[in-house]
Amino acid sequence: MQSFDELRSVMPAWAADNLLDSERMRYRLPTPIQKHTVPLALRGHDVMACAQTGSGKTTAFLLPLIASVAAGAEAEAGGISARSNARQARRGEGLRLSKADEARVRSEGTPAMPSALVLAPTRELAVQIELEC
Repeated sequence: MQSFDELRSVMPAWAADNLLDSERMRYRLPTPIQKHTVPLALRGHDVMACAQTGSGKTTAFLLPLIASVAAGAEAEAGGISARSNARQARRGEGLRLSKADEARVRSEGTPAMPSALVLAPTRELAVQIELEC
């Protein structure tokens, strides 16, 4: 990735606008950590990277996460449970609830399901991630 403009085709329009707009965050050129990790993570690869403080790691990990959460929300709005299908595929399962249990769950409403979980080792880093997000 040579420029953040390349993300327009893979990020939701609202996220790309927020990232690139001159009235918003004004991102233009990625840092080395962003240049190498964002494209891999957007393609679904697991990424583990380290770099010094202030190198752009938070953005490098949040951009693919935002794109993934937005894609999952769009898929679910279209009637496809992307997270459920992906989870079952990873486990090699086709596990389903019984019809009686499905009916019970439907009657009680949809349970809350987190779309993403961000873990941070310190409160200060958690606050930084929240602000950046």
